[in-house]
Amino acid sequence: MNLPELEAGIRTLTQTYEINRIIDVLKAQQKIVRLMEASKKKASFVVGSIVQATSRRGTIKGEITKINRTKAIVRCYGGEQYNVPLSMLQPAIREAV
Repeated sequence: MNLPELEAGIRTLTQTYEINRIIDVLKAQQKIVRLMEASKKKASFVVGSIVQATSRRGTIKGEITKINRTKAIVRCYGGEQYNVPLSMLQPAIREAV
């Protein structure tokens, strides 16, 4: 089943309990997908990896100093440290310090 067929099927729902069940299934699947993505990211980074992360405040670049279950501690070139979710991290090009 493709996305347009799913959307059409959802639009035919008329009972609140049916919609709530679909929402529960989607939330469960979203959680599984996020865990899989985090596992892939965690496997691709090691302590010492140079990474970058973009947030509302801007982009930070730095080196991973510790990897936890869902987040990594990133030491920026200015000396600050941030606890960044693994899903936000991307590999970055190493810069001269």
